[in-house]
Amino acid sequence: MCSERMLKMTNEMADSGVYESHGALDITVTDRNFASRQICRRIPDSHKGTYGSVLSVTGSRSMPGAAVMSAKAALRSGLGILRQCAVPESIAAFAAAFPEPVYVPVRSGEDGFYSAENAEMLSVLSGKSDALLIGCGLGCTDETKALVRELLINAQCPVVLDADGLNCIADNPDILNLVSQPVVITPHPAEAARLLGTDTAEIQKDRLAACIQLSERFPAVVSVLKGAGTITCCGNRVYVNSTGNPGMSTGGSGDVLAGITASLLAQNRNRTPESVLRDTAAAVWIHGRAGDAAAEKLSQFSMLPSDIILALPEVFSDF
Repeated sequence: MCSERMLKMTNEMADSGVYESHGALDITVTDRNFASRQICRRIPDSHKGTYGSVLSVTGSRSMPGAAVMSAKAALRSGLGILRQCAVPESIAAFAAAFPEPVYVPVRSGEDGFYSAENAEMLSVLSGKSDALLIGCGLGCTDETKALVRELLINAQCPVVLDADGLNCIADNPDILNLVSQPVVITPHPAEAARLLGTDTAEIQKDRLAACIQLSERFPAVVSVLKGAGTITCCGNRVYVNSTGNPGMSTGGSGDVLAGITASLLAQNRNRTPESVLRDTAAAVWIHGRAGDAAAEKLSQFSMLPSDIILALPEVFSDF
């Protein structure tokens, strides 16, 4: 049913003439077989380092839940090592409830948000990581803006920029064109509007055109325009998602997607634009499929983002 709806949507977009206005686009509607090909298979002679590491610059004193959800999603998606940033006074409580990550103490201001003086240490640590996740629950202050800018410029591994990571560069989005590593951005319509200098209504009026505009403004960046029929694109390659449901329309679902995406990038260690694009589109499909599995058990009304994480084993078992 969902795949049929998305195929119809793709055909309608083609009939509208949007494709012609942006040149020749190579559009794929993702499915189970596509996502399965991006999964890092387990091998007998392996260890935690075999399956990649993510440095997660997420969370703050007042928004720890976003960091926990993105981190749990990354680990539930097969990641070998997660390095989770946290203010020192929170680490004990975090570790008691969530012992799997390696915790990285970071300095914060009196407001509980990370300070820019962490930039050098975290940039060095990105060189020991296979993916860098920035944004979930980070907050948007002068200090976090400076921190995000420095991390982007000095990143030594692929970057997933989500939520407050995007908000922190909204006043200077062209910094994305200065990053030497692959970057994935995951805006919802309002965040996409800020990046493009427009409003949410314009984004929603023609979502495909909006995603292409992101790709044109940031040519080397993989753009994920979240929403019903999430669109992932880079250059003329476009992937339209065929999974997901309205029960995922709640705070925290995006944090789960960010964690899954960073996890796949880290495991596959791919750094070419096409491979990063495929990994990202697969993460979107997996996220939506886990959301569908959660809705089947709990209903779209009662499911929570944490239920999407709990449904991930069912998705990977099916692969």
